[in-house]
Amino acid sequence: MRVYPVPVQGAAAAPAIVEALALASARADCDVLILARGGGSLEDLWAFNDERVARAIRACSVPVVSGVGHEIDFT
Repeated sequence: MRVYPVPVQGAAAAPAIVEALALASARADCDVLILARGGGSLEDLWAFNDERVARAIRACSVPVVSGVGHEIDFT
């Protein structure tokens, strides 16, 4: 198991998530990546709605499973 710690809210979150996904993709030393975060306000979760994050997931050579929010949250 390898952990890529990144901020998950705020202005730095989306670029950091993108960078971590690119690094994990380049290393390709795992079978799957898990991108997860618990719930929060819409603003707190907004980094996961960023198009750059979606494109980084699409470009990743390793399958990505995401789990964001709680029952009432959406992204």
